[in-house]
Formats: sequence, C-alpha cells, structure tokens
Amino acid sequence: MSLENLRKTVDEIDADIVNLLNKRVSVAIEIGHEKKKTGASVTDSAREDEVVSRIHAMNEGAFDADALEYIYRKIIGACSAVQV
Repeated sequence: MSLENLRKTVDEIDADIVNLLNKRVSVAIEIGHEKKKTGASVTDSAREDEVVSRIHAMNEGAFDADALEYIYRKIIGACSAVQV
C-alpha cells in the first residue's frame, strides 16, 4: 500500500477514534448524573484501576502497555472532568 493510502487509512481510524471518544464522554456525562443522584464521588480509583487492568488484558497488539495506560488514564480524567 502506498504512503498516501496508509495515511488515508490512519485518517479514517482517527475519525473512528474521535467518534468513539465522544460516545464515551456522552456516557460519562450520564454516569455523572447518576452519581449526583446517589451522592457518589466523581472519582473512583478502584473503577479506574479496573478499567486499566481490562485494557491491558485486551492489548494483544504491538501497542506499548505503558503508553496505552497513559492514554487511558488521560481518557478517564477527561471523562471524569465532565461529570462535575
């Protein structure tokens, strides 16, 4: 595949990632509403660790585990920020 085609594929993947991140944030907003109803804290370190552990278990590709965890911790932080 040519460089141009490979870059086009990356652009398409990036669009999918952005779409999925927006869906995740939408669900996080709903979770925030539920947490407010019950008085639960926005942050839940046990749940965050559970998500990261699950992500590590899913990673069967060449993606560096530490880099993936870093990205997911940032995603979790961004999702928590919309719950306030």
